[in-house]
Amino acid sequence: MNPKAIADLAAHWRESNADDRQAGLDQVRSVFAKYQMIAGMKTAVAHYSKDPEWLRARPPLMQLSAEQQAQLLSELQAINFSMPGL
Repeated sequence: MNPKAIADLAAHWRESNADDRQAGLDQVRSVFAKYQMIAGMKTAVAHYSKDPEWLRARPPLMQLSAEQQAQLLSELQAINFSMPGL
């Protein structure tokens, strides 16, 4: 969900701000970890790409409820998460 930040950390892991970069990645991961992971990732992609088709889940997976989707997106907004390029 956060490939640019992960790649940046991998490329700069010896720099003085590597721990801060890792903390940012950990923060994003902790938000997604509160929800069913695949459905949460699909919710984020649907939102940031403005394509609701991404919400579709195939059994045995299920979409997050509307309440869960709103909560996830609110938490991502609170940490200034974005998905540039979508």
